[in-house]
Amino acid sequence: MKIQIVATISTDGYLLKRENKREKQISSTKYGFSALQKRADLMLHKESSLIALLEEKRQSSNTNYLVEATPETLDLIKGLFLYHLVEELILYILPDQKENGIKLFDLTSPSDWILAKEFSLRDTSRCLIYHKIK
Repeated sequence: MKIQIVATISTDGYLLKRENKREKQISSTKYGFSALQKRADLMLHKESSLIALLEEKRQSSNTNYLVEATPETLDLIKGLFLYHLVEELILYILPDQKENGIKLFDLTSPSDWILAKEFSLRDTSRCLIYHKIK
């Protein structure tokens, strides 16, 4: 089982909403949200069961799950981090400063993650892919 979290964040680390204009720029890459959705077996949502996911992890399934970090999915994401179910973070960093809101790395420790890939997108945005340190 593999669980990926995808998030759009500001340069100061706050969650941002995906906007149509920027979404097109991000989605056109191999790690764009649309491509990730197509490769995922299932999308997780705020009502997804942590207990069912823990059981599935115990059974070592090959299912690939994707969840987008939004205010609605934060409780689920907190649980996924708490039970060490997340294996990959895919962060789209946009050249915005938000200065308030929800910081993704307030939910997990940056020291639990290692940068696996980094690349620039079409504008001044970047995509960072982190893997969980085992």
